[in-house]
Amino acid sequence: MTPRRTFRPTRLARRTSPPGMRAIGWLAGVLALWLVALPFAVDGAISVLRPATSETGSCRILRVVDGDTVNLWCARGGHVKARLLGYDSPEVFSPRCLSEFLRAQHATWFLRWSLLTGKALHVILHDRDRYGRRLVELTVDGQPVAKTMIDRGLGRGYQGGQRQGWCD
Repeated sequence: MTPRRTFRPTRLARRTSPPGMRAIGWLAGVLALWLVALPFAVDGAISVLRPATSETGSCRILRVVDGDTVNLWCARGGHVKARLLGYDSPEVFSPRCLSEFLRAQHATWFLRWSLLTGKALHVILHDRDRYGRRLVELTVDGQPVAKTMIDRGLGRGYQGGQRQGWCD
């Protein structure tokens, strides 16, 4: 009898990605972290570290949606979707051009940073807008957020009505 031979597949050479493809993958990962994970981490830190005072008790800023919209949790009002009064900022979720998207990211991150580094946050709750959001005045260290955002060029004065576009 002849010895039994076992089947062994031939070993294929390991394929490696070209260095440029690895860099693109790494860059995509960093971008995903920046756009997805980091905002949740910073918003969580704001919520835990920076409670806001209110005429109805305390509120916590749960999430910065964009440069003029936040989600709050207030002791006497529960979860509140809030539109910050006094200014309009570029839209994150429905930008009409790349310029608006980039400006919206800048405004959103500046608002996050202001809330995270501010010592005293104060919220004044008003009526609701036509979308059901609470209209809110927000101050950081006694300074109205609307004034800060407008002074920095991250928002425009807005008291309701038709808004201007952000695309040049």
